[in-house]
Amino acid sequence: MFQLTTIALLLAAVALHEGAICVLLAAPLVYAVAHAVTGLVRLAQRGGRYGLAVLPLPLLLVGSAEGAGPDFRVHPDQSVEVTRVVALAPAEVRARLAAGPHPVAVRSAPLRLLRVPVPQHVHGAGLAPGDRWTFAYHGSSHGPGGEIVTEVRNAGPAAITFAVVADTSITHRWVGMRDATLSWRATGGGTAVTLRVDYRRGLDPSWYFGPLQDGFMHAGAGHLLDMLSLR
Repeated sequence: MFQLTTIALLLAAVALHEGAICVLLAAPLVYAVAHAVTGLVRLAQRGGRYGLAVLPLPLLLVGSAEGAGPDFRVHPDQSVEVTRVVALAPAEVRARLAAGPHPVAVRSAPLRLLRVPVPQHVHGAGLAPGDRWTFAYHGSSHGPGGEIVTEVRNAGPAAITFAVVADTSITHRWVGMRDATLSWRATGGGTAVTLRVDYRRGLDPSWYFGPLQDGFMHAGAGHLLDMLSLR
């Protein structure tokens, strides 16, 4: 069963043009379902009661059917929030934000280990309404790189809100970025910077992929703060 499941995963990855990250993320769920079904069938065979093997099937079907249609999803709209205290005055934080982001090395272990795509080319600056930042990705085994274009919608003395106006990025198949808010406040010995990102989860079921995407989005938000020189 292990070998057959592995072959099926690899064939699905080729057919759906998915990269290693997708296979790795989905593998535990696929193996668990395959082994659960196999175990139930063997248990029923030993007891001679095949009817018992089909009893859990409705639960498996309900759990796997989430995402089959746009109206059959559980809380696809999510958000993450990361706060980091930096040894800078609020005016210095605003100046770094105004300079715009720039590519930096990935520090997050999960992002590095799974080779999650991150922006390789970034251009744009400014914090005035209408200013745009563009995050471009390299192509990889996941597909063409593409880009995410954001635009400043609201700008205050201690908070900036960006909206995503275009997203052709390689990550769009897994997560749809919607908007983000950067805010900052003075705190003891520096400034607390908070980044909130609103997004739509692209993978189901929610009970499995929800926590996974939440973790990756937290790591991605931290990487964006690194790109803004806010470490």
